[in-house]
Amino acid sequence: MNYAVLDSSRVERGRIWYDIKSGGDLYTERCVVVGRDSCKDERGSRKYYILVVGLTNVDGEYTRVGAGWIQSDYVARQRLSVRVV
Repeated sequence: MNYAVLDSSRVERGRIWYDIKSGGDLYTERCVVVGRDSCKDERGSRKYYILVVGLTNVDGEYTRVGAGWIQSDYVARQRLSVRVV
């Protein structure tokens, strides 16, 4: 399944392809940036290529649930002490 990430004007700002049928709890999912475009767009934003990860049963451990892309200005930057498996 894939989903568009839309802004308040319903303009597509990203797209996510899930490995699983349901996205689960979107509030516990995070994205890990694995790459980015070298060029910025007219707004100064770059396209980030991401893995979407969800919590496992182990504290501080995440696993991949999808992949996609999103514009850099739609990503909240956080540094967490986690392990992606």
